[in-house]
Amino acid sequence: MTTLCAVTALSSCSGSDSDKDADSPSSAAASDSGMPDKVFHRKCTAEIEITGAVQASWKGKGSSSNQAGPTIYDFAKGEDRLSVYAGKDDLPTSANFTIDGATYTTADPDTGLDVAGNGTSATVDADTMGVKGPGPHLTATFTCGKGTSKG
Repeated sequence: MTTLCAVTALSSCSGSDSDKDADSPSSAAASDSGMPDKVFHRKCTAEIEITGAVQASWKGKGSSSNQAGPTIYDFAKGEDRLSVYAGKDDLPTSANFTIDGATYTTADPDTGLDVAGNGTSATVDADTMGVKGPGPHLTATFTCGKGTSKG
């Protein structure tokens, strides 16, 4: 949930629509991090496998978007959800999922996460942590199309 709070905090500091100068710090930071300057939303296919104490296997439609600031890949099945975040500024690359009311997150942004900031693909193969300690292993792949962009 900490990651979600960080995303919310980042999105509230986005500035006004008149801040579109290519030399502005926000544009330079986006370019330096490999993040696109335009807001986008892409449709994705997602394959998710959760193994260990908690088990699930999901396939279906997901999405990627940078509307909230950092790029977020998202998949939901009923009340269960997986979100994968491309690192940006102070927000590390991470993945978290909620299944059966419990939330788990990856602990190390440098291990098992290959997440494109442009919203085209994300791959996760990492152990997770829950509130009570080690969580299940998460394997996930998002493959995304061209989608739409604004800005």
